[in-house]
This record gives sequence, structure tokens and C-alpha cells, in this order.
Amino acid sequence: MSVRHPYDLLVNESIKVDIKVSRSYMNRSSLVNTVGLSKKFATCDLYLIFLETAGELDRTLIIPGYEVRHKYLNIGKESKYNKYIDRWDLFQIYNSLKERVEI
Repeated sequence: MSVRHPYDLLVNESIKVDIKVSRSYMNRSSLVNTVGLSKKFATCDLYLIFLETAGELDRTLIIPGYEVRHKYLNIGKESKYNKYIDRWDLFQIYNSLKERVEI
């Protein structure tokens, strides 16, 4: 998308996706990933977040925008967002919702 849009991708002409990448760092005695979102309320339908550890892809999170109410996400190994690891099915769910609304 162009820089005028508050999201990175438009999937199937309806699903707004914001993509974030974060490298882990040591915070006290544990590895943490911090993701800057810039806005407290999402301007996208889904966040696609890639978390790296030691230069390798560790986890991929697909989080619905309505679940996030923070400007920053701090994600450790044990996180409430772990339920969104590899939730690629959310794209299909959002797409089917769009199809229902168009009827």
C-alpha cells in the first residue's frame, strides 16, 4: 500500500493487514520481543507479526486488531498472544465475514 494508508497490505480487497517484525533481546533474565504499533487503537483488521530470535524466525502471530489496545506489545515466551501463533485461518474467517456482508 502507499504511505498514505495506515496498513501494509489489503488482502482480497477487504482485509487490512499491518506487518511488524521484531528481534528478541534480553530483558532481565528472559528473551522478549517488543513491537511498536504507534497507535493505541488498531487501524487494521489483522496484525501479522514475525518474531525473531538469534536471527531465526521464532514465531508468527496473526492477531486481530480489536485484541490490541496498546502502542507497544512486549511478547515473551509465555504470552497471552501465544494463542495467535500461526492463526492463518483468521484470513479465511475474515474473508467469509466479508462475503456474508456483501450478500
